Amino acid sequence: MAKHAVLGQEPKLKIEGVWLFRGTTIPQEAIDHPQFEYYKKRQLDMSKKEDVEMLRDFWGSKEEDTINGDFVQLMAKHL
Repeated sequence: MAKHAVLGQEPKLKIEGVWLFRGTTIPQEAIDHPQFEYYKKRQLDMSKKEDVEMLRDFWGSKEEDTINGDFVQLMAKHL
């Protein structure tokens, strides 16, 4: 499961997202995807306040909200 957002204002837009995988490793199917090498990846630590806030921001936000001070242009869910 994942949620991606297009953030910022034109002409400076960026795409960010939070993915949820079962277990503690990234599935091989995701690693094998041709665009995988372009993602910046890190595991969230739910004992860190900033990681909990990031998860809440991404999974609780909708278009026209803000995430990390950036305007949310578009939100997309992937199940």
